[in-house]
Amino acid sequence: MRVAAIIPTLWLRPELTERCIGSIAQSTVKEGVSVHIEYGKHGYVRTVNGMLASVDADAVMLLNDDQELYPDCIEKAITALKDKFSDTDGIIGIRQEHEGTRYAITFIGHKFCERFPNHAIFCPDYINYHNDEELFTFAQSIEKFHFCPEAVAIHHMPKDKTREAMHSTREQDKETWEKRQAQGLIWGKQFEVIRK
Repeated sequence: MRVAAIIPTLWLRPELTERCIGSIAQSTVKEGVSVHIEYGKHGYVRTVNGMLASVDADAVMLLNDDQELYPDCIEKAITALKDKFSDTDGIIGIRQEHEGTRYAITFIGHKFCERFPNHAIFCPDYINYHNDEELFTFAQSIEKFHFCPEAVAIHHMPKDKTREAMHSTREQDKETWEKRQAQGLIWGKQFEVIRK
């Protein structure tokens, strides 16, 4: 299975980005894994959606630059995807070792991505936050989400300039989430945006 690991970054913490890439290199899966890094100056959602439009793989793993995979994480995610969604039409949630976070790393099958225009799995109304909640809501509503606790990663989440930059959009994204929920909008069921 060809897996594309996607890492958007602001390049403010290159040592963490290198550690993330190094953990992928230490994977028990030695073939078929490619790493794609892009400067995310326009926010996580826009950057990831843009990267997904150009990546050719059977599955994509969405990472942050401050995450570190256990050596068998990709292997366990591949096994779960093949077991639960053999046609690649589904999402595997990966367990994170960080307080208060269940799954923010996702392993997404190619066929699932094809449900979205240009493979844009995240609603473009968001900048950095709540996009994953809406994605999980959609996937769960059509029974295309499976949480795999055996696939594990560490999310370091240091309090630094990258986190500050991300947090600057938190309130706007929360407001967007609440408005979309109030209107019954779920990206994937509809492709309607409320922010132009």
